[in-house]
Amino acid sequence: MSTQTSPTRRLRDSVVILPWVRTQYKRARRSPLHASIRGLTSWTPMQSPEEGFTVVVGCMHRLAPLATANLRFLEASEPEGLREIILVFDCVESDLPATVKRARDEWDGPAPLRIICYSDRQAQTASKINWGWVYSWLSWSIGVGAASTRHVLLHDLDAFPVDPGLLSGQWRRAVESGAQFTGVRQYSGNGVDASMNLVTTFELVLDAAYVRERFHPFDAFNKIRMVNGRYIDFDTFLHMQHRSPSRAVAPVAETALVHPSQLICHYTDFISGRDDMKHKAHNLMMLPYFAHIGSDSSHIRSATEQLERGPGGSIMLFDRELPIAHLAPAHWAWMEKQIQRMALAIRGAADDLTEAYLKHFVERAGDARTVGRETGEAAVPAR
Repeated sequence: MSTQTSPTRRLRDSVVILPWVRTQYKRARRSPLHASIRGLTSWTPMQSPEEGFTVVVGCMHRLAPLATANLRFLEASEPEGLREIILVFDCVESDLPATVKRARDEWDGPAPLRIICYSDRQAQTASKINWGWVYSWLSWSIGVGAASTRHVLLHDLDAFPVDPGLLSGQWRRAVESGAQFTGVRQYSGNGVDASMNLVTTFELVLDAAYVRERFHPFDAFNKIRMVNGRYIDFDTFLHMQHRSPSRAVAPVAETALVHPSQLICHYTDFISGRDDMKHKAHNLMMLPYFAHIGSDSSHIRSATEQLERGPGGSIMLFDRELPIAHLAPAHWAWMEKQIQRMALAIRGAADDLTEAYLKHFVERAGDARTVGRETGEAAVPAR
């Protein structure tokens, strides 16, 4: 009798073994990172959670103008159910930018504003690792642990609620669903597919009483696992979702939220030198506008001056050379549309400085431009 393994069996075994080997290898490589962050923060079970919701925003002190820009939109939010807004900054109190302190002192929003800064150990560890996923996990976990309400809404620093009713509406839908996690859409990627029914983290509403009773903060960090023979790299809060009984989807209309994909991750990788952005359809050209409405117009002035010199292939942004020649016309059109949507919501129209900057977006978009040309609910009119 032959002892040779059939080709069919070898193929079947490789399908199982290769993901397992990859999983073990990746877990081993990430274990030093896990060891360094495991005890960075903690929370305790909630004794008497307050009804309503808390908005938690993970903030970067190097992008402080984005935080102050976001506060302008949060200040206009509807107050229903909103009990507190917590900004968690990735620096110690002494390094908190003066613009943020001033915004806190001048705050006149629909709920109290609280700012929490990292401890010395948290700031040193996160800065040494310098990875966006560590910052977001740590900031969100600190915010969830500080909240007094049953529900917490994780609001991205680069997400701007142009619809004042968006956040309270997401909270109401989370309450109605009864789910532990309610997101704007299903998550897909890194091995996760629709059959797992996990939801994205941005604008995620979670039941903080449930989370703090059953999990530790480290459970929310990215986890590599093998599920049903597949290699999966669970993003922040996804493995926690996977271990929980219920999730729900509450879609958000395009007109309600401006949220450029991967903006903070791309910024972190760009500034650190990990990625030169030559092959990424990045949204970093939106940052000068965000900083502008957050009271720092230096970047939009500099970028406009550089663009006015001619159709160059790159510009200097945050003291680094940013490639822009590879960005498609449709992408320039999309970025212009989002900036114009924000300008309409916050000022009724773009100001002169913004219009001068966007002129170059319009030129690069060409026939792909949609502002003033589209019709329907999602259309944005020209000035």
